[in-house]
Amino acid sequence: MDPLSVTASVLTILGVATQVTKGLAKVRALHYAPAELSSLINEVSDLRAIISQVATFSNQLEEERFRGPVIALKSHLDRATDQLRSLENLINAELIKIRNNGTTRISRTAWIRLSPDIDMMRRELRSNRVNIGTALGIVTS
Repeated sequence: MDPLSVTASVLTILGVATQVTKGLAKVRALHYAPAELSSLINEVSDLRAIISQVATFSNQLEEERFRGPVIALKSHLDRATDQLRSLENLINAELIKIRNNGTTRISRTAWIRLSPDIDMMRRELRSNRVNIGTALGIVTS
């Protein structure tokens, strides 16, 4: 593990989470946005909050970067980054549509078609958030 890997992971995931939050905010701002969207936004916000806690301890984590719990935490951070990137791609490629006149709309058919996938992503984000919190607790105790 390189010396800045935990810090780099934290910065990367915070950046991706910010982009996902912006995308979800665009979707929510559109008329007829699905009600389930609030649950997904809450999961991303909760994940950002726990990552902010990881950032608080990043110096300590870098000093202990070869310990098993820190390696596990890094693995969870990387998984969360991948999950958020997948969600960001789904939002930008499938849900948000630009009309010919330049206005933005949400694709209701895409939301309905992808709803099971989005729900699975939400559950995976929640599970990984819990895992990150647990790993952080182990590392800092």
